[in-house]
Amino acid sequence: MTRTRWIIACSWLLLFWLFAGTVWAPAIQRRLEEKAAALVQDIQTGHEPISIHFSGQQAILKGKVRHNDQKQALENTIAEKLRLPGFLSANLNPVSQLRSEIELAPYPPGWLLLAAQGTRSMAYGTLASDYEARDVSQLLQDRWSKVGGRLVSRLKSDGSRFDEAPSIETTLDQMPPPRTDRGGDSAQVQIAHLGGQWERLTLDATDDHLRGQLASYP
Repeated sequence: MTRTRWIIACSWLLLFWLFAGTVWAPAIQRRLEEKAAALVQDIQTGHEPISIHFSGQQAILKGKVRHNDQKQALENTIAEKLRLPGFLSANLNPVSQLRSEIELAPYPPGWLLLAAQGTRSMAYGTLASDYEARDVSQLLQDRWSKVGGRLVSRLKSDGSRFDEAPSIETTLDQMPPPRTDRGGDSAQVQIAHLGGQWERLTLDATDDHLRGQLASYP
């Protein structure tokens, strides 16, 4: 092969790879991203859908999930079940490396409101699950009865708005006792995020003051 023909052949080969890099590769990447999005669409996260992008054979996952098992499910699905589009490559997994930037972002814990007159009290609130509401109801009743009171629980659950509190010790340990001072007002209303501290509402305060106290509660 002459020098001129060798240069021409190399030029055509270079043009071919440039064409493949600018046309075929982006097209395959788009199809991979579309296939990956369809593959994980049934994994509910409680947030916006996870974004999945490819840089060569590296899959990059970004977004938020409520629970770690959702994060694991997304990562495992992309790493193990994704296949290249096309008949000849249908059994090939294109992911050689996975970079997960998925953030754990649980919903806030539920809330409690304790309304008491002396030793008699009612507990209201909305928690993350029926199990959490049941257990917290029993614990509140036990704590109140230990100090000579009687508590009736009216807790509900709403898993679409709240996640279970990682710990409830602070709320239980700092549960306000009955006010039995006969010379003063024995009524009290206390509110708390489950897992947090109780805050007493000032019942004779102005509406604006009460709204300010309740601003951080759902």
